[in-house]
Amino acid sequence: MAEILVCCINYNNSEEVLEYAKEISLQNNSEKVLLIITDNSTDENEKINLSNGIEKINLNIIILDPNSNIGYLNGMFLGVKKYYELNKRYPKWTIFSNSDIKFGMNNFIESLINKKYLEDYWCIAPSVFSSETKSYQNPHYKKRIELSNIERVLFFTKYHILFNLYSFLSSLKSKNKKKYEEKSQCVYAAHGCFFVLKDDYFKSLKKLEYGAFLYSEEAFIAETILKEKKKVYYDNNLRVTHTEHSTTSLIGNKNRAKFINESLNYIKKEFY
Repeated sequence: MAEILVCCINYNNSEEVLEYAKEISLQNNSEKVLLIITDNSTDENEKINLSNGIEKINLNIIILDPNSNIGYLNGMFLGVKKYYELNKRYPKWTIFSNSDIKFGMNNFIESLINKKYLEDYWCIAPSVFSSETKSYQNPHYKKRIELSNIERVLFFTKYHILFNLYSFLSSLKSKNKKKYEEKSQCVYAAHGCFFVLKDDYFKSLKKLEYGAFLYSEEAFIAETILKEKKKVYYDNNLRVTHTEHSTTSLIGNKNRAKFINESLNYIKKEFY
């Protein structure tokens, strides 16, 4: 039985997903990992390429096909549900991850298995270095997002022309304001490209379901942990690199604005 579950999504980027699977297979203790890939692809060739490719990788891998694109977090939850169906319990740790991730250490999985975190640490956020911006992406949010900030983004995403301006200014800000690696600490939210969840987190949820399609996943994880009076812990001893080859760029700015708006409205309604 796998000690560590890794969940990721294939959305018409099978080559990148296969490279990520190879990365995991090179980890110390990779035999203790189960990788579950939810295949949200709309291209049949991508599905075939993924299915053929995993046969050449020395790793325990399951592909799930929901027959439609069910989004990022719901795709991850589908992987967790499959693990529970097979084992009648949750693994001690579950990694939710983008596929554009490189491990900065061959003992990442080994370290995670051997670490003794405090009982109330339900989410572990590693040190994430962006090779695109040359900046660190964790801690993502140290403090809870204020309602006024949510309202501001809701306004800009209501009109996709305004959202184009907002995206441009945000991009400039991220390029000009680099974040440096910080010491380990408790934070509000982990960056959504890669985070680790404890088994107790899934036990606490009434349903493994996210009420939006894309975006604001970090806020959902943070809020559901906060609701249980538990913590998100940023551990800079665990390191990954985010290459930022995001498949969300394929959906276009108009759809991005729509999905961000819908997700933030959901977060606002549920938690504020």
